[in-house]
Amino acid sequence: MPYVLFMDESGDHNLKSIDNYFPAFCLAGCAFEREYYKTVARPAVDTLKMRFWGMNHIPLHSMDIRKHRGPFTFLGDEKKRQDFYAAIYRLMEELDFTIIAVVILKNERLNQYGAAARYSYHLSLEFIMERYSLDSSSKCNSKTVRPKNTS
Repeated sequence: MPYVLFMDESGDHNLKSIDNYFPAFCLAGCAFEREYYKTVARPAVDTLKMRFWGMNHIPLHSMDIRKHRGPFTFLGDEKKRQDFYAAIYRLMEELDFTIIAVVILKNERLNQYGAAARYSYHLSLEFIMERYSLDSSSKCNSKTVRPKNTS
């Protein structure tokens, strides 16, 4: 059964100048069975987007959501923000997906490996793809991670 993997990163992968306020790099992927993504997940996300924007091409970018920027300025309104977050939480609870993530604590990595420390992005990507390949070959049967309902 084929799968599709969507990936994004958080933090800076640079090991030469480390931001002491966020000294980590994270690369994460969200895996769906391909047919399920096309017939269930994608239409559900499009429905959510149509509900809030009347169009489905708005990217759900976490920084814009957190800072209420761009198409997310409406989140400055408490009621609209609560409605949006409730809809996102419901969507994540209902969809069937697997999260694969790698977090590198850059200072610890440098302390352990020094100049031999591999480039954070490449190392993370290698780990993600290795896990994705293993999970895909075993029908992605690793533990599915779901967010806690905070409401």
